[in-house]
Formats: sequence, C-alpha cells, structure tokens
Amino acid sequence: MASWLLLLVWTAQVIGSPVSQPTLADAQKQFFSRRFEDATASLRELISSDPGNPAARYLLVRTLIEANQARQALEEAESAEKQYPA
Repeated sequence: MASWLLLLVWTAQVIGSPVSQPTLADAQKQFFSRRFEDATASLRELISSDPGNPAARYLLVRTLIEANQARQALEEAESAEKQYPA
C-alpha cells in the first residue's frame, strides 16, 4: 500500500513539474553537433518566448543555411532585418 502511495506522489511531481525552455547554449550544442532539425525547433521555441533575442535569430538563420533551407533562411533574415535594422 505504501509503495502505491509513493508511486502516486512521484507521478504527481513529475507531471506537475514545469517543462524547461531550451536555451541558446542548447541550440548551439545542437548546431555544432549538426542536429539542425533539433536546433531549428529549439531556436524557434526560444524566439517565440523571447522575440528580442538577436543571437537566437542569427543562429536560426545559420542553422537553416546549413540545413539547406535557403528560402526559410532568407525569410528569417529579412524578418530579423526588419526587427533590428542596421
């Protein structure tokens, strides 16, 4: 009976714990490991939670270029240029 109670408490803690957001360092590791799809997903999530992060936008453009997604890279670069004019 006690083991069921412990299992129930542990399950509630795991389910109730917040999911961590990816960091720029995580995305950089994915980029340098050539896991471009993972890096793109992490960077898009990072940018959606913090749109004012130019480093994440730059790395997203670089990641898309390396993943041979030139059209998306160009769209992201143009979007970043509008947000952060030179």
